Amino acid sequence: MNSRISKALGTNASIVFGHFIMFSHLIFFSHIAMSGTLPLGYSLNVEYQPYSVNGGTVAEINRSFHENKPQHLKDRGFDGLTNWQYQTSHNRETCELSKLDVNITYTLPQIQRSEANRDVVDEFKSYMGKLYRHEEMHCAIAAKLFQQVYLAFKQGESGDCKHQLTVVDDLYASLQQQSDEFDSYTNHGETELLASPFGEGAYYAHCRITLSKYLTNMKE
Repeated sequence: MNSRISKALGTNASIVFGHFIMFSHLIFFSHIAMSGTLPLGYSLNVEYQPYSVNGGTVAEINRSFHENKPQHLKDRGFDGLTNWQYQTSHNRETCELSKLDVNITYTLPQIQRSEANRDVVDEFKSYMGKLYRHEEMHCAIAAKLFQQVYLAFKQGESGDCKHQLTVVDDLYASLQQQSDEFDSYTNHGETELLASPFGEGAYYAHCRITLSKYLTNMKE
């Protein structure tokens, strides 16, 4: 059974400037029970930056992972990455929210599969599933927190706006914290969670990756 384990490197620091944020994190897998999907009060856009992986042997595919991934993944020792950006426009006196736009970009591998290498590629099926699921999980945690940001603004419109702006700032800070805690809880994928304490299950559907794991016309 082939095993590719991402290096256990820390999450890079959040960068915040003028209501803009971007951060990224490790790759791992966690099993959680999905609940009913909750609607979002903000705009969520998902984009993909795939890179191609190929080879006729396990060694060749492993080498292709390293050679073909973008440089920013090489620098971090990752095979996949999820970046978040958000922009807000609101009145700091009334908390009236005119815009909360969130953009999620997945950088992920796609393995080229054919009749000639299908058995070898199958060795990576478990890893690819865990990799893609991992990124969805972190996205879902962020989606939940951004929904809480939206609700805090709405509450501020009819209540104590100054206090709710403090709540919003705390929620922005917790994006990084919860991402780090999620990695810590699972030991970067070494341990699967039977139940997640982060409450992201109701937002998982918003983060489902539609990008195919394989570049092929064959059925997975």
